[in-house]
Amino acid sequence: MLLAGTFLVSSLFGQSSKQIKEMGIKSQTILEVFIEEGIDQPVIEKKETYDEQGQITEVIEYNKTGEITNWQKFEYDQDGNITGEMQLDNKGRTVSRIRTIYENQLKTEKQYFDSKDRMFKKKIYKYEYLPQPDLENIESTRKELPPPEYP
Repeated sequence: MLLAGTFLVSSLFGQSSKQIKEMGIKSQTILEVFIEEGIDQPVIEKKETYDEQGQITEVIEYNKTGEITNWQKFEYDQDGNITGEMQLDNKGRTVSRIRTIYENQLKTEKQYFDSKDRMFKKKIYKYEYLPQPDLENIESTRKELPPPEYP
């Protein structure tokens, strides 16, 4: 039974948020067995938690002794854009935080904060656009077609 569960859990890894949402998955746990090292009992390698939209909200990674090696949390806006990322220590305290700002669905700024919530870095995203046709100019230069002639 444990082996079947391990295959099921492994098959979820890498699924899209759409599939996770459709299947109603709340979390995924990946177990690892270190056979060569003589550890024949599965240990948790990684646990991922998802929101109702199938977006990942938390990732916790462990080493083979069960200690947390990486802990991250994520927040999203109503459009599914990632707006917050937090890096935590093994006791769940915030080590760093990233806030991402969007305008018109485009990332415009990323703000980086330390463990005391002081901003230490900021990235600004600027976009260049392809030239768009001047629709007003096109309308004013459009020639009026004569009405069709019927025999």
